[in-house]
Amino acid sequence: VYLPPGTWFDWHTGEGYEGGRNITEEAPVDRLPLYARAGSAIPTQPVVQHTGEMEGLLMEWLAWTDGSPAQGVCYEDDGVSYRYQNGEFKRTFLTVSPNDDGYVPSFQIEGGYPGRPIAGVRVIR
Repeated sequence: VYLPPGTWFDWHTGEGYEGGRNITEEAPVDRLPLYARAGSAIPTQPVVQHTGEMEGLLMEWLAWTDGSPAQGVCYEDDGVSYRYQNGEFKRTFLTVSPNDDGYVPSFQIEGGYPGRPIAGVRVIR
C-alpha cells in the first residue's frame, strides 16, 4: 500500500505510519486495509441497508491526530425528499484541538434539519 506524505493511522488498530512510502499489509478477504490521515475527523455509524434504518442511530466521530488539531464535516438530510433545497439539512463541522488535559471537541452546526444525536468523539493518536 502506498501512503502519501504525512502521518497515517491503521483504521483497525490505530497503529501510526509515516507516509511517503510503500508498506506491506495483510489483506484478508474480511478486512480491507484502510488508513486515516492524521488531522482528519470522520463521522461513523452502524451499518444500515437504507436511509430508513438510520432513525435513532447515534453518530460517533473518530478523530485521528498526531498532536495537531483534527477536522471533519458531515452532511445530513432526510434522505428521501428535496427539502434540503429549502435549508432542511444539517452540516456539522468538528474540530478536535489539543490542550493540557488531552483534546477538546468543538462543533459548529448549520442548517435547519435536526439530524442525529452525536454519541461522542473518540481520539486516536
